[in-house]
Amino acid sequence: QAPVYAYNGKDFLHAGGTTNEQHRGGDRGGRRTEVTRFSKYDKLREVPHRDPERAARGIKTKVGNEVIWKGAYHESDGTGLGGLAVASDAVLVGFSVENNDHWRAAKEMPHRLRTFDFETGKKRQDDLALPAKPILHGVSAGAGRVFVVCEDGSIVCFGQ
Repeated sequence: QAPVYAYNGKDFLHAGGTTNEQHRGGDRGGRRTEVTRFSKYDKLREVPHRDPERAARGIKTKVGNEVIWKGAYHESDGTGLGGLAVASDAVLVGFSVENNDHWRAAKEMPHRLRTFDFETGKKRQDDLALPAKPILHGVSAGAGRVFVVCEDGSIVCFGQ
């Protein structure tokens, strides 16, 4: 239910969508501008149903993962998600601020790369500016560097 995924061992992350069913990777709901980290179970587990009335009747739901943390990469659903990557202990999200309600943020830095701590989900530093909107799946990492491919054809490299 999300356009971008990233993996790190048995854990995976997704951004840019909401999830509909627990067994498909989520907890029903959430914002489209959240990054969510999940830990995948080795096999499905039964848990009480999410609906309190059904749970009271003993109805259970099978789940294949657990939500570890959620972090908002922007305050509004009016963003253009570009990409998601995991680099060692960092989660990287490239996006553009496109919602007219956030005109000041869009004017100051319309295209951004945001970093989160992989373990805690806390924002690590101030956003890094990008020259244009990152393309979908346009964020990658390797050899101690982060690469972002933008819609204007530029490739930006962060790192040593």
